[in-house]
Amino acid sequence: MIPGDRILVNRLAYRWWAPNRGDIIVFAFPMDTKRTFIKRVIAVEGEKVELRDNKVFVNEKVIQEPYVKPGDYPPFGPEVVPEGKVFVLGDNRRQSEDSREWGLLPKNYLLGKAWLLYYPFQRFRFFGQ
Repeated sequence: MIPGDRILVNRLAYRWWAPNRGDIIVFAFPMDTKRTFIKRVIAVEGEKVELRDNKVFVNEKVIQEPYVKPGDYPPFGPEVVPEGKVFVLGDNRRQSEDSREWGLLPKNYLLGKAWLLYYPFQRFRFFGQ
């Protein structure tokens, strides 16, 4: 995602289902709830997350992330995600404000699941895992 992108968001998704690892979510920014952010769920309740050697480990296994822009980023964790929270990261790890900076995201801040990028038209796509 880049500034100016327009997306459709399923605002009902998390009323009935819990977020899953890999979901692209829209949420109220914990440091200023008037702002909204979009990030990827990396770990959910009960999972242990750690970043080291420019890789993400969930439950001590490297997760494959072909969508991540290459680059160095600092280590994090390990930390177990408690009930009621998720760990989120941006795909551009070097420049992302995410759970590494402001902590685990309370699930009650979730506004919905990103579904479709519709503008600009040349970047049209459905979001999937």
